Amino acid sequence: MRTYVINQGAPSGYLDWDEGRGRLTVAVTGPVGFAKVLPAIKGMPGRIFDGDRKLWLLPPHAADLVLEVLVPLGVSLRPAAETWLAQRSDKVATPTNPDMSVPSAPVHTLGPSDSSVASIHRRVKIAVDEAFSGASVWIAAHLRNWRGPNAKGHCYFTLVDDPKSAQGEEISAVIWSSQTKRLLEIYADRGIHLAEDDKVRLRCKVELYRGKLQLIVEEADPTLTEAGDRIREIRFRQLEKNGLTRLNRERPFPALPLVVGIVSTRAGFGYEDFTKVLKEAGLPFTLIFHPASVQGDTAESEVPAALAALASHGPDVVALIRGGGSASSLACFNALAIGEAIARCAVPVVTGLGHEPDVHLADMVAALPCKTPTDAAHQLVRMAVLARDDLRGRLGRNLQRLGGVLERERGQLLRRRDLIAQGLQREISRQRTLLERTRLLETTRLRLERERGALDLVTARLRSADPDRPLRLGYARLLGRDGKPRTRLRDLALDDRVTLQLTDGTATATITNLHPQGDST
Repeated sequence: MRTYVINQGAPSGYLDWDEGRGRLTVAVTGPVGFAKVLPAIKGMPGRIFDGDRKLWLLPPHAADLVLEVLVPLGVSLRPAAETWLAQRSDKVATPTNPDMSVPSAPVHTLGPSDSSVASIHRRVKIAVDEAFSGASVWIAAHLRNWRGPNAKGHCYFTLVDDPKSAQGEEISAVIWSSQTKRLLEIYADRGIHLAEDDKVRLRCKVELYRGKLQLIVEEADPTLTEAGDRIREIRFRQLEKNGLTRLNRERPFPALPLVVGIVSTRAGFGYEDFTKVLKEAGLPFTLIFHPASVQGDTAESEVPAALAALASHGPDVVALIRGGGSASSLACFNALAIGEAIARCAVPVVTGLGHEPDVHLADMVAALPCKTPTDAAHQLVRMAVLARDDLRGRLGRNLQRLGGVLERERGQLLRRRDLIAQGLQREISRQRTLLERTRLLETTRLRLERERGALDLVTARLRSADPDRPLRLGYARLLGRDGKPRTRLRDLALDDRVTLQLTDGTATATITNLHPQGDST
């Protein structure tokens, strides 16, 4: 049994019942209210502050806690609250009966508000508002009943977790016409046209509309859809139509792939797993690494560039590797640009992307698709080991007859290794030369900038020395009969005819007076 003691002093707040929202309300008043009641309210679950009315809204199931905590602090009960409490239970403490006990769990009885559809709808809406607090949520689901925009530009559809389930849970969704064009263009820019059963990732606002739960779509993440099977198949057909799907797969695969180009990022576990297997194999692998982003939009440009750069170095194979990740982070390997770059690569491409079940457009056109980076390394080791063992067997069987074969093969491998090392050294030297040239160009550029500054200064001086500049400043030029300028009074005589040159033409005058001033010399 719990007993509530009522504070008979000045009220520190008022407890009321809001029939429209189905909530208890508390108005805090006085210094005691703000000092003690307000902190107590802020510690209660399910509280909502109504800024317009300056009230705290509390769920009805918290009535016991409200009475136990707030009433002793001087919070008074309004008549509506007393009436609701009386209907709710016949054993609820009131200011007139402070010793009455309250049951440990609320006992609900049907009343007028519980019998109306509107009141139930209000309570469900409050529950939805409490669950999401007006915040948007990201949801990954499949499209159902997708027909695109209607005549007014709205998109009405359904989201389901499993498109193959006929009785799965589903939620209605809508894209309003004000957002339709922008959201669909997000997909169109990546070559995606949404269709039935596509898996999408959308940011939605959850609301109760006309008694039904509805999602209002506000934003879209196309990477999840781009990672789907349909977009991969569409792009594969496009490459197939252009005759590219078998191009890399038909390139001759070396029996002994010891010079391996690697397209990846050093920061990933995929690179570490791949190189670790090759190093522990005990085989003379030569690795040529070219860094590239293997996630996001930048991968669509960096991976093709890296493949082309590595192919120019003449490796036996090029390995495109990336460790596991989400479907959206691996979606870049369904990019058409990466698929085409692999197909056109001058050497066979080995792919080891993501997890074991992952299949991407890059895998579908590569010469050797592997499950993971580790599997790709094991495949190269296996081929190298098979080639080595076969070579040893043949050399053993023909040892006496072909005693020099082993040395020649070994010399060839060493020469090949030396050629690669020389090639790398030449490349380093070339890069150093380019660096020196770049520095020289930078020095030349700085010198040109200084010369340009000097030229600008000379130009400014020439402009200031322009003989016509005084005319533009409002002066006139005096010319004699011979067309030469007259600058001194002694060069003139009475009745001389002179010409005045102005900015917009000339004028003719006759000298009628001469008035010397100072020394004319």
